[in-house]
Amino acid sequence: MHSVETPEGNRLTMVRNFFGRKKTIQEVITSGQEVRRNLEWALGSQVEVRLSAGSFPRSFHAKVSGVDHSPLNAYILLRAEIPQEVKSILNGKGSLTLEYDSRRGTRFHFQSFLLSEMDMASGEFRAGYPSEIETVQDIHAYRFKNILREPIQVDLGKERGVAVDIGLHGLLITCNRIFEKEEFISDLKIALPELSLVQGTAVVRHIQNSKAYPGWRYLCGVEITGMKPKDHRNLNRYLTRMLSQ
Repeated sequence: MHSVETPEGNRLTMVRNFFGRKKTIQEVITSGQEVRRNLEWALGSQVEVRLSAGSFPRSFHAKVSGVDHSPLNAYILLRAEIPQEVKSILNGKGSLTLEYDSRRGTRFHFQSFLLSEMDMASGEFRAGYPSEIETVQDIHAYRFKNILREPIQVDLGKERGVAVDIGLHGLLITCNRIFEKEEFISDLKIALPELSLVQGTAVVRHIQNSKAYPGWRYLCGVEITGMKPKDHRNLNRYLTRMLSQ
């Protein structure tokens, strides 16, 4: 387990399981701007709401139908799928835990509380605005197909190309040099649009002819084998932004 603090003040933790085969990124988002951005991404999403009250916690599903970010009256507006069943659960007591899986492969959860009783006509009720959001991300879940609308320049040592498939674990890059399989790249540089340059090490896993990308001779698939936590965080942020659009 390795923890770092991001420039935004969030806590980022990388965790391997007992056998060291699966790596996840756990993050506690405390930056007000980042919390706001994540809640805006959640609009329209289905969330699981768990009520921690009594001996038997109850859960139900609801949809995030609105978010108010005003400093004095911030809240999350939720709409229950089955108001009649949920009404008996929401009695104004106990804390709420909201969880959902984003289409980016990240599991979000945060603590909240009930602010208003449910409107039976609409099934809507208000929950408290969170001060922090926790996330868990399997790094192998990310894989973004870049269609060159936003070119990502990549340097493999002295060879320069463009990423056409990018993820937290590796890239597929156009190039004009033929690399050897298992060749070690000690100086991998990825120029992320609107973000800083990220660097690391990689190993070439396969090479193929490039027919779909005129002007390039080969496509080179590399696995990222090393990257500083800050650079890994920036790559994670870029993929999150692109996949949320």
